[in-house]
Amino acid sequence: AVVRVLMALAPGYVHPDEHFQNAEVAAARVLGVASSPPWEFTADAPARTMALPIAVSGLPFVALRAAAAVVGAWPAVVT
Repeated sequence: AVVRVLMALAPGYVHPDEHFQNAEVAAARVLGVASSPPWEFTADAPARTMALPIAVSGLPFVALRAAAAVVGAWPAVVT
């Protein structure tokens, strides 16, 4: 969450679609959610790395998956 706030407040050109793409791509990779990844992340010709989506959105999803393992089920928000 801190990284997201810092990135949102940092000066520079903002690409709003990247904020949504990061969560979508990370959820597909970490949680196994069905999605259609943007062309930048496809295996055929990736133009962007997965490092930022995994660092920004993936780590909270890993924590969510670990919490779900303790509880025994996915929270209703995820399903």
